[in-house]
Amino acid sequence: MSIVEQYTSKNFNLLPNSFNLKDALVELQVGNYGVVINEHQKPLALVVVEDLEAASAKGAISLIDVVANSSIAITVGRKVDMQEVVTSKLLEVIAEETRGAIVIDDEETIFGILPVEAVGDYLGSAEYQLRGNTMGDIGTVGDTGLGGRHQPPKCLVKCGECSYLNELSFLDRRKPPTCQNPNASAHKLKLI
Repeated sequence: MSIVEQYTSKNFNLLPNSFNLKDALVELQVGNYGVVINEHQKPLALVVVEDLEAASAKGAISLIDVVANSSIAITVGRKVDMQEVVTSKLLEVIAEETRGAIVIDDEETIFGILPVEAVGDYLGSAEYQLRGNTMGDIGTVGDTGLGGRHQPPKCLVKCGECSYLNELSFLDRRKPPTCQNPNASAHKLKLI
């Protein structure tokens, strides 16, 4: 069984969202990932140098501007089975809309990055198996438990209306859910 931490890159820098783009570009070397974090160390976005350069060309001044224009960040626990990641409904979002997923540990601190390319490597490996339901309606039998707290992939989506960071286990872009902001009147999650 392969778990996320086996495919994780430790080649990342934490970038406080208070950084201006020039400082962030100095901190983030070519080829590294940057995890934009808020004041509570919560991940807001996953970026690379090219993302920051493109944002700068569009007039962005700070990482807050970059986060304002990127609505999705995905987190996944480091002990999660890679099979669960690739069978998750978030796989399409990971592959099409992000640079990868931000890997967290049991304390929800940032452990590393699961790059899109690593997910592709797993899908092309002998470890990946198309699993069917071999035991009928009750599922398969076996020891599938992992140590630590189970952390399935989550999609962090910033609402375009109120800027609240929503944590979702599933995102259907055609039918967005209600925004989770407890301090705003109920409204549909507005995707950027």
